[in-house]
Formats: sequence, C-alpha cells, structure tokens
Amino acid sequence: MDIYSKAIKVFGKETQLIKAVEELSELQKEICKFLISRTGNVEEEIADVKIMIRQLEKVFDKEIIQKWEEEKIKRLSKVCEVVECAKKN
Repeated sequence: MDIYSKAIKVFGKETQLIKAVEELSELQKEICKFLISRTGNVEEEIADVKIMIRQLEKVFDKEIIQKWEEEKIKRLSKVCEVVECAKKN
C-alpha cells in the first residue's frame, strides 16, 4: 500500500477531502502573499497540494480525471496558439 492510500485508510476519505481544501486554501494565500510582497512559501504549499492531489486521485476515478486533464490541456494549447497569433499581429 502506498503512502497516499495509507493516509486515506488511516484518516478517512472525508478528513482527507477537508485537508485537500485546506491545503488548496493555504496555496492560494501564499500565492497572494507572493504577488503582493514577493515573500511566502509557495513551493512548500505546492508540495502539500501535490500530495493531496495524489490522494484525491485515489478517492476519485483516476481515468475520468485523466480524460478531463487531456481535454483541458488541448483547450489550453489552442488558447495559447490564439494568443500567440494575436500578439504577433
């Protein structure tokens, strides 16, 4: 059993979902701090969020997540192309 599955088993799904929301909020706060004063622990909070994302992938359907991710990456690629073209003109 990997550490992500173990954490879910030990603490429970609901607790880890709450923890994920908490970690996302902390990342949001640190990004705001960085934008305002160029200080904060953004990298640390990114690490915490990545750990929680890996747990969320255990709780929810990883295949569906992957499909959404692929679709959204395609959409992002198209938007980047449009913006690049607009900047060139």
